[in-house]
Amino acid sequence: MSQGDAQGSVPLLRQALAIKEKVLKPGDPQIAVTLVNLALTLQQAGTSEECDSLLRRALLFYEHSLGSDNRAVGSTLFHLAALLHKRGRFAEAEPIYRRALVVTEKVWGPDHAETASTMGMLAKLLQATGNFNGAQLLMSRAFNIAAKTLGENHPTTIDMKITLNGLMMKGLSANVN
Repeated sequence: MSQGDAQGSVPLLRQALAIKEKVLKPGDPQIAVTLVNLALTLQQAGTSEECDSLLRRALLFYEHSLGSDNRAVGSTLFHLAALLHKRGRFAEAEPIYRRALVVTEKVWGPDHAETASTMGMLAKLLQATGNFNGAQLLMSRAFNIAAKTLGENHPTTIDMKITLNGLMMKGLSANVN
């Protein structure tokens, strides 16, 4: 979706949210779906100021109605952590990524592509904070899972391999110094 398409979708999503909030019970998971869609669309449109609060509200709805170990909870945690990560709010994003990883592993299993994706993003966050050893360990696990589940030539797997190679080079240069 282009930025223009996203901007055009925002009023429709706001209208859908208003209707669902009138018709459905408070905390209904369908409201949460629209909250997440609105947050992601706003982010795509380049106006992400309210995304954080929309995602947190959706998370509360999902946890209340579906429980904490649910696919929607894991996905919403991932989106919230990624938003915070992108904004440079690393200390806030890390525990949310870690919680998303726990939920994702419970829902999808330890060897699933979704687990690898969450693990890979947590590794990139650790890399950004200078925790290269932690990042390398996680990225290595994520890469191995992605290679098995998606294949060695999948763009996600290739991206993980490039990141892992960079982390390994940092480790080598740190050992030399």
